[in-house]
Amino acid sequence: MSLCRCCDLLRLRFLRLMKLSVVTVSQLPKARQRFVSEMLDAVLAQAQQ
Repeated sequence: MSLCRCCDLLRLRFLRLMKLSVVTVSQLPKARQRFVSEMLDAVLAQAQQ
């Protein structure tokens, strides 16, 4: 399998996982959704430093 094909498969799996995560979070109460959102923002901010 070529490297490009492997990257495409990983990208698709990542996108499916993200979609599942968004659906799961959307089923949480609003306060919990806000908490998850704030935690993700904090993690992303740290990763960009």
